[in-house]
Amino acid sequence: MKNFKESRSRFPLSEKHPSEYPIGNTEDAICVDIALALQEPNMKFILARRYQLGSISKIQDVFAVVKDAIHKGTCRNPRGLFNYLLTREWKKRQKEYGADDG
Repeated sequence: MKNFKESRSRFPLSEKHPSEYPIGNTEDAICVDIALALQEPNMKFILARRYQLGSISKIQDVFAVVKDAIHKGTCRNPRGLFNYLLTREWKKRQKEYGADDG
């Protein structure tokens, strides 16, 4: 079982505002762009889900759904919808693989 310190240090830069997050690769850039578009206050949630889901593709897919809902006028809370849908994907992945990624 992981202790709190280990879990907390998994993403040491995650508390930074997206505009201050250092971009090291294409996936970082995509996460920053999405976090900025959703007006996330920090990078914690999106980085955690990227780690838990194992790739950026689900994050991009979910963001596309959110953008579509915004354009259709059916989404009043884009950040909430994004977070809900990504959490649902993560839980689905946990069931499929029987994994506990955090």
